[in-house]
Amino acid sequence: MVFGIDSGVLVGELAALRFTGMPKPAPIGDWQARRAGDAMGVIFNERFWAAPDVVQEDRIVHRIDGQQVPIRTYRRRGSTSRAVVVYVHGGGLIAGNIDIYDSRVSAYVQATGITFVSVAYALAPEHP
Repeated sequence: MVFGIDSGVLVGELAALRFTGMPKPAPIGDWQARRAGDAMGVIFNERFWAAPDVVQEDRIVHRIDGQQVPIRTYRRRGSTSRAVVVYVHGGGLIAGNIDIYDSRVSAYVQATGITFVSVAYALAPEHP
C-alpha cells in the first residue's frame, strides 16, 4: 500500500495512462491550459483514497482586506495531537486546488494523527 492506494491498482492506472497517451504539458505561461488540466487531477484523486478515520470540514476565513479564503481542515478521529500543519497545494501559484490534493492530505493525516489545514489561495495572474 502507498498512502492507502493498492499498488496493483495504481500500477494498472498508470499503465493505462501510458498506453492511452499522457497529454502534453501546456506551454510555459499558458496558465489557462494548466488550470484545464486540474480536472484530471480531481478525477485521479477521487479514484484512490478513502480515509474513514479522517474528518474533513470546509470553512471560510477572511483576509484583512475582507476577501474570503476557503480552507479545509482534516482531523483524524481520536487523535490527541495538538500539532497543526498548514498545507499549501502545488500548482506554481497559477493552478491547482485543494480538491486535487485531498487524498494526499488525508493520507498524511491518517498516517500521523496531525491536523492539517489546506488553503485554497487565490491564483495568479488574476491575483498577483
